[in-house]
Amino acid sequence: MNETTYVLGAGVNQAIYAIDYLASPPLLNNFFQIALSISTYNNAAYTEKIRDVYAYIFKYWKKNQSDLSRSPFNLEECFTLIESQIQDANYEAERNDLLRIQYKLKTFVAEVLYGFSGYAIASRLMKPFGDILFNEKPTIITFNYDAFIESVIEVASRMSSIPNPYVENKRLLFQREISVKEIQYSPFNWKRQLCYGVTFDEVQLPIGLPVGFRYVEGDQYYSHKDNKLYPRPILKLHGSLNWFRYAPDLLGKSRSDYERDLPTDYKNRIILGGGIWKLNDPPKKNGCPLDPILVTPILYKKDQFDQELYSKILTPLWQKALQALSSCKRLVVIGYSFPPTDFHVRKLFLEAFKRNVLEELIVVNPDTSVVQTVKSLCHFDKPVIACKDLSELINFYLKQRK
Repeated sequence: MNETTYVLGAGVNQAIYAIDYLASPPLLNNFFQIALSISTYNNAAYTEKIRDVYAYIFKYWKKNQSDLSRSPFNLEECFTLIESQIQDANYEAERNDLLRIQYKLKTFVAEVLYGFSGYAIASRLMKPFGDILFNEKPTIITFNYDAFIESVIEVASRMSSIPNPYVENKRLLFQREISVKEIQYSPFNWKRQLCYGVTFDEVQLPIGLPVGFRYVEGDQYYSHKDNKLYPRPILKLHGSLNWFRYAPDLLGKSRSDYERDLPTDYKNRIILGGGIWKLNDPPKKNGCPLDPILVTPILYKKDQFDQELYSKILTPLWQKALQALSSCKRLVVIGYSFPPTDFHVRKLFLEAFKRNVLEELIVVNPDTSVVQTVKSLCHFDKPVIACKDLSELINFYLKQRK
């Protein structure tokens, strides 16, 4: 059955978060419990960096850092309050302070998630799940920021041959022209640069040995005959940790507008890359911080979707998601519970299945009530294959193959 669509929520990552930490999704409620169980984020230096975030939370919720490490805290509520106060701010200084708090909290979330990147391929469940996805090649709709799925599909595709078997002078690496072979090259046979259903204005590539990284213009990268977008993409409807835009330094005291002082040719450029957060400082490029393109968990998301740059990348993805759901015959929903606050997702399903008739529905969720929710949204009147977790789903696939 070729027209298969997967819908992935935070629950799919339980196999990763459970490796070293007892905390499990949903991340919206236990982010601080996860983060503060890690020494990197629970020390004096990091605490000082985001002191105003903790002060803000204590001001409105009366929870200090110790409280946050022991009990749930609703990130959606926090981001929503910050966003509403930014909209209502009457004074420039007040708006600046709120923007900085919002930016620091967002980069804190991004940095913690990025720190789990290497765990995906070590997970005893995620690796076989990657094999399934690579072999099936379905359309994947996900609301997760992380690149765990991309990592396990890369590993499943196996490593490719290395085109330049030599050690390169790092200074020369960043001065010379990038060759056509290097534009074509990827460490794995499956290229994440081609998987997202959209092209990017700048693309980060591995160059030279030991591997360094260079950026190439998107037009140059995607014009290569071997770099065409995959027909069944990974549609990340809330953004991704490796999608960035240029941003002025929001931590500076003089910034009164999010886009102020950006060079004209930097505005609305979308960058596919990587980088390392250090003590809440995001990666930088050309002297500018790179702001991760993430739809933060707020109650009313329309304002974020309506921003010009967010609309540029996310609107086509939501349209592709609608097309995929409208034509798929087999739907696999893993770890997404369709919360009432995400009505835009329910709307997506209701519109997709006003005519489409599914042949098979698989729901993976420990909460059995989600099965009925998905059945109702899809108007599915046949028996559902229900699995409580990813392990049960993988066992189901293995039995089918026998």
